[in-house]
Amino acid sequence: MTAKIRSAPLSIFDRAEACMMPDTTDVACRILKEGKPTTDIPPCQKNVNIGVFFDGTNNNMIRDEPIGSHTNVVKLYKAHKSFDGDGNLKVVGHYKIYAPGVGTRFPENNELREDSDGKAFGWGGQARIIFGLLQVYNAVHQAFNDDIQMFNDQAISAKLKQYTKDVEGNDSLRDPHETRDTRRTWFKKITDELIKKRKEKDQPYIPKITLNVFGFSRGAVQARAFCYWFNDVLVDGMFAGIPAEINFLGIFDSVSSVGTNSSMKLTLPVPFTGHAGWSGEILKPLPGCVKQTVHYIAAHEQRMNFPVTRVTGQNVTEVMYPGVHCDVGGGYGPKEQGKAKSMGQLISQIPLLHMHKAAVTAGVPLLPYCVMDDRLKKDYDIDSDLGTSWSAYMAAFKEAYKGDEKVDPKDPNVLTDDFHKMTQKHMGLFYAYREQYLNDFKAVPCYRPSTPQEQEDAYSYNDYLKIDLAALRLRIFEQGKMMTPYDASAQQRDYALVDPSYPRHNSWLYYRYKNKTPVSNDELWALKEFENPMVGYGAPFLSLLTHQVHDSLAGFYLSGYITNEEKTEQVLKFAKGKAPTTPYNSQVWSNFQALPDDTKNIIYSRVKTLQAADDAPGYRLDVETAKEKASEQTVFSPDEQAALLKDKDGNELFPIQKDSDNLELRPSATLATQTSTRREGGGYLLLRMVY
Repeated sequence: MTAKIRSAPLSIFDRAEACMMPDTTDVACRILKEGKPTTDIPPCQKNVNIGVFFDGTNNNMIRDEPIGSHTNVVKLYKAHKSFDGDGNLKVVGHYKIYAPGVGTRFPENNELREDSDGKAFGWGGQARIIFGLLQVYNAVHQAFNDDIQMFNDQAISAKLKQYTKDVEGNDSLRDPHETRDTRRTWFKKITDELIKKRKEKDQPYIPKITLNVFGFSRGAVQARAFCYWFNDVLVDGMFAGIPAEINFLGIFDSVSSVGTNSSMKLTLPVPFTGHAGWSGEILKPLPGCVKQTVHYIAAHEQRMNFPVTRVTGQNVTEVMYPGVHCDVGGGYGPKEQGKAKSMGQLISQIPLLHMHKAAVTAGVPLLPYCVMDDRLKKDYDIDSDLGTSWSAYMAAFKEAYKGDEKVDPKDPNVLTDDFHKMTQKHMGLFYAYREQYLNDFKAVPCYRPSTPQEQEDAYSYNDYLKIDLAALRLRIFEQGKMMTPYDASAQQRDYALVDPSYPRHNSWLYYRYKNKTPVSNDELWALKEFENPMVGYGAPFLSLLTHQVHDSLAGFYLSGYITNEEKTEQVLKFAKGKAPTTPYNSQVWSNFQALPDDTKNIIYSRVKTLQAADDAPGYRLDVETAKEKASEQTVFSPDEQAALLKDKDGNELFPIQKDSDNLELRPSATLATQTSTRREGGGYLLLRMVY
């Protein structure tokens, strides 16, 4: 895609309220543009405003908010006005809908536990899109029917199952020759039902239905897909006979990776793009019902499994922000990886404030800072030090253009450029930061405050960076393209690092080294940036990279256990089946056995419940019903998870996971084609894929 991209603002205010304050001229222009005559409008009327919010992969408001790691989507959701809101948030005719991220609990779709297929492949994304649409029907029904829903929670769950049977044909009892519904015909039945109910009660008058849609990560892809689904429901721009539009689409770092990921094609001859199933439509321009789109993209995200899919359509603005995926969409909590000691120091606060400003300017009914309660203000606050670090970093970013920068003609505080070139400017600063600590990584300020697991992850991945650089230098040298001195002793050191007997490395660069793949221009550029860093030690811009920008590569596991729920569910599997015999899991089991009996009973009581369901008498349907009920009864609460995962002295039930544990912990042997570690096989020298 060749469309230009805007930079994040070069300077920002150091107060949240100032950052998110919309320009009065922009707001006035919008109001005048939308202005309509007020004559002949019935006195009893209600405009319907609906906010739809899709959270990111492995992000869940209920789980994450208590520990401060909730995303920007959640913060915007909580700031959206609603008919059932508290205090200043309570406004008639306003509704908001939240869908948790794929891979997390979503009871409406019978996802009672976290799900590895949701996290890895995006399973459950379509159900969340359908859920969002059904809740839009609910909101419109509530608007004219005394806040009575069209579908209660049980009916929503039934509809999600019914869609799969009716449209996708997984009902074994159905006649295979029977004509099946399409997406449009299935929803038309619901639309017709709503129209019928509307005729029975035609007051209040509803002049317009306005939707505003937000999403992050795969939730951003769901938000985009939702727009196509919503467009299919419309007839001549009408939703159940009422004019309707999506006024604003606000998305953070849109990552598809649905089905088999596009990263597979880097090391295998396969055609996958990660846009399978429900996500395929987003490669097309957005439908005309979407009036404005704002897309914030992470400049420092590099994971092979997180390619960004850019947006096309009318009135689209894309902006590149410093940071990795969750530095833009949120999701890191304070002190994670030893960075950002408070909510106000998280770099993700800045894109949050800017998205809030863009949304309010577009007419989205979000609460202004001045009337937020203290809890919501805490979600939006920024520290003044963050503003200082931001300005220093963005000054260095601008300086990297060496006078060749292109200032946006409409905003002197913003640059515009080709996507690839702008990415390189950001990555050049990042490589200067990594080079400073390459051979003394424990000296990086965020290392000591990190947890032992975070230290292991970061330190080992820094070692892989050394191997990657060695493999790249050797390839460049062997292909006669080395531009800097490279004596025999340096060559021998590099050959020792890429020794094939060494069991762990980043597969992508090692694969290219082993196969003598011609060196790309991006690889030549990356090595040049490392060997000729643009700054000296202590440069002001380093503060943002050191204290705010997180490391998404080091902490991204393809093998092993991440969340508290994953860990407790694994212990339950051990207790219900055979005790583990492999080294790492045996240590986990041994640690569990040493816990007090009342703590262990959290697990064993569930084993009894599950075994009773397995042994339930009756027909197959009776047994399946018993198993479903047992599954509902054996979900772990956050308090139970916390009690299980640490002993009375604070020792972790699960030891530090290392890459030497990879063979034992990996979920599938096919991962061996992609990585020899617990993490993915890309590394810091690989620029992000873009669709």
